[in-house]
This record gives sequence, structure tokens and C-alpha cells, in this order.
Amino acid sequence: MKISNKKSVKKIAWITLILIIVSVLILILSTFTTIILYHKTVSFVIIPCLVILFLRIRFTEIDVSGGCFTIRKIHPFAKKGYVSPRFEFPACAIRQMEISNGFVSRRVKILMVSRTVRKRCQLNLFFFNRKQLARIEMLLQKNT
Repeated sequence: MKISNKKSVKKIAWITLILIIVSVLILILSTFTTIILYHKTVSFVIIPCLVILFLRIRFTEIDVSGGCFTIRKIHPFAKKGYVSPRFEFPACAIRQMEISNGFVSRRVKILMVSRTVRKRCQLNLFFFNRKQLARIEMLLQKNT
């Protein structure tokens, strides 16, 4: 079963891209007109922030199938194809799971224990709705 926040992250990525384009156009047009220096300074602050946001934004795909728990982080405009997972381990190896609510996002902490490996993974869940979070919690609790 796959759970993803692709739609909402893709919308945010498009909005960010449009804001970058508009900001650059305003900056270019402001060089041809007499505009207050304040607006140019603000543009030089806003544009890099928007570019960094656009480059760092990722959607999260959580997949539990075939006894394997997989977490992938993918850029919304990435080419379709195989993306290596950030975490991948057997679902039966999950020993402890904790979901904490933050100001902007929710954080999931998972403890995975196998015969030789003890691993903790921490995942921030941005832009997931309540229904998706309940499904993630149900999947994790079912496998613990």
C-alpha cells in the first residue's frame, strides 16, 4: 500500500516556480524603471530563498508491500523511473514507532531491530492530511 503527499507538494512546487519567475521578471523590469532601492533589495532576498525552497522540496512516498517497508523522497519534477529508497527494511523488524505532532509537521520515529542491526530512522511528514497520517499509523502499528 502506497501513501504519498505528491499532489500537495506538486502544487507547492508549481506555486514556488511561478513566484520565482514573477520575482525575476519584476527585478528585470525594475532595472528599466525608477523603482525604490528597497524593492530591489527585497527581490535579492526573496529570489534565493524561493530557489532554495524549490530545489529542496520533496514529496514522501511510504510503501508497505511484500513485507518490506520503504520510504522514498522524490522531487516533484524529477523524471519518472526508479528512485532509490531512503529507508528500506523488513516490516516485521519494526519494534517501536512514535508519532509526535510539531508546529508545522509531524515527526515519526521508528526503531528497527534485526539480528545484527539496530537502526533508528526519523521522518518529517510535511503536507500529509489526517486521513493519510491515520493510515500510516495503522500500517506501522499493524507491523509492530
